[in-house]
Amino acid sequence: MRTITIQADPAMGDEWLVHTIVAMPVVANNGFIFDDDGAFSTHVNRRQEGVWTVSFRNPGVAGYPRTAHYRNPYAVARAIISREHNEEGER
Repeated sequence: MRTITIQADPAMGDEWLVHTIVAMPVVANNGFIFDDDGAFSTHVNRRQEGVWTVSFRNPGVAGYPRTAHYRNPYAVARAIISREHNEEGER
């Protein structure tokens, strides 16, 4: 597996991330990992067309992983950027 780092400038907004999310292939068990610093990470998978699973993981901390399913790629981008699920996530 390769690690690719993207440093996002807040001035870019979330549009760049939405393009990346929409371009994700539909696969069974693979996806993108954001913010993996060894303690906290955000996992995004697209296991079926039009649905993305966002999982915030923090090993060893109660209440993790926190997972929600999204149908709107803009809501996925907002969750990734804020590191929090939003009202559009189905838990």
